[in-house]
Amino acid sequence: MSGNLPRNHDELMVEFDPNDTMETANGNDNNDDEWPDEVDSFEAPPLLPANQLLGRTNEAIPMDIADGAEARPSETLVVDTAALDLEAMSRFYTPFALISRLQFIADHCPPLQKSAYHLMLETLRKKTKCTSRYLHVANKLEGLGAQGAVDQVWVTQTQQAMQATTDALLMEFKRQKDEGVKESTRRAMDDLFHHYVSAGLHTDASRLFNKGMRDYCTQFKHTIAMYMDWLEVALEEADWIRVEPLIAQAERCLADAMEADNSVTAHPNRRPQNSQQSQTAKTNKGLIKTTRARLDIFHGLSLMNHNKYKEAAEKLVQSNPDEIPVPWMVSHSDIAAYGILCALATFERRALKALLAGNDEHQFKRFLEMEPWLMSLLTAWVRSDWGQVLDGLAAARNRLLLDPRLSECLKKLESMIFDRALLLHLSPYLVVDLKRSATIFRCTVGQLVRLSESGMVSVRIDAIAGVAEIPPIDEQQVTYERVLKLADRVLEKTDDTILKALLGQGRIFVHGEPRGKRKTAGPLRHDEEHESGPAGLFGRMTRRMRGALSQPPDTSGVEAYGYERVDNFPECPTGQD
Repeated sequence: MSGNLPRNHDELMVEFDPNDTMETANGNDNNDDEWPDEVDSFEAPPLLPANQLLGRTNEAIPMDIADGAEARPSETLVVDTAALDLEAMSRFYTPFALISRLQFIADHCPPLQKSAYHLMLETLRKKTKCTSRYLHVANKLEGLGAQGAVDQVWVTQTQQAMQATTDALLMEFKRQKDEGVKESTRRAMDDLFHHYVSAGLHTDASRLFNKGMRDYCTQFKHTIAMYMDWLEVALEEADWIRVEPLIAQAERCLADAMEADNSVTAHPNRRPQNSQQSQTAKTNKGLIKTTRARLDIFHGLSLMNHNKYKEAAEKLVQSNPDEIPVPWMVSHSDIAAYGILCALATFERRALKALLAGNDEHQFKRFLEMEPWLMSLLTAWVRSDWGQVLDGLAAARNRLLLDPRLSECLKKLESMIFDRALLLHLSPYLVVDLKRSATIFRCTVGQLVRLSESGMVSVRIDAIAGVAEIPPIDEQQVTYERVLKLADRVLEKTDDTILKALLGQGRIFVHGEPRGKRKTAGPLRHDEEHESGPAGLFGRMTRRMRGALSQPPDTSGVEAYGYERVDNFPECPTGQD
């Protein structure tokens, strides 16, 4: 095989055309440095008839349109049959979340393509003001043979109204910003943000909040609402680079709000004295619970995107259906499907049993009750009915493949579930009939042998008899290993205790340098160039005052480990330790 490898780096080079353009995620690079200090103007989409959109490329189509078929890399996925009720689906999603989902279905399911485009067109006309996306979908429908799909009167009126509203909101935002009243500026910026969202300009909305919306929020509820809206827009854009820091900032803000609420509850003098204050405190607690549930969903979706399925399942199963609004960007059925598939692929049997039992801590069972097939899937897993588990996954595969957040990782999750189920099936036995196991797992004998070849399970296969022998576990060896590990831990703790006692007996204490102030006191330079002159003299004096240059007496070897001997320690009075 070494003869097929490249001999030098020149063979690894690839031809590059300088005229080719590099496309970033979703057709934009989200470079916030190019965003001006002031929002000067708003360019409404041009009044173009549907037939002029035929020659437009992804660069000419707005960001939300580029999320469609032209910008998706997974064009090989084709689902011929899928039992989906598109009309019922529209009740569980916000407009743009529904449009993104319908676009994915239209791209990958030819039987539902025309119905999906019709529902998209109706949703865009009734619930949004995104005329560019409306013209794009109408163009697709005309290509499928639907005549008269464009309502040009609505397009013209909506664009004119959008232009007038945008100009008014921009003038109000500039005026409030010039006056310097934070609360008024925040309200003006929030109105402009939601206006951009209704127009489908998610990139402009995200950049508007990125300009410093946090500086104008004077209350925790305003900051939390800002982060929730910002996260929803970032997830609609699939901008995962921005989602992670936003989740971290929202977590810190929520922790501060919870700490403030707990401090009010703990101090009797700060408790609400009248009905209005009690209602405000109750509203704040409800906001904290709702935000906690939404952040768990956001975090779970982000972890799924990074293939961290166990961490994603731990976040998703913590959610409470009472705190998740309907409609929203993900439905309760989606949360149930994401959580149970990730849990089956990674959780232990004990955790899955607790999930199935349900209690005050685990409200996830209520999600599963909305999807009976998921409840049957979890019940069959707990009962070790592996055939029913695999049959349930196979029956729902086409439906799950049309989920834009699950289609890319569904194959890997199914493989993880299959491997985990097979390992649990083999664990109680010493000899297993391969043909019978293959019948249970709806597969061939070769797929079972694959686990042995990959090293996931240690078995000896008898091809003539058609059985697999699993070597028994040497309990004595396992006990010896556990005893040795425990002995190492005890010795390590004993050494630490003896060292601490010797240091105390020898009056040796930790010598550390205090930290400087954040952003004001940086590290002092020690090179020879700066040791001379006023700056060097000030540095030497400062370090001497802080004790950095004091050398402890070389009386013991412990000084090398960062400790200093204190020789002038005051003596204890007689009769005292």
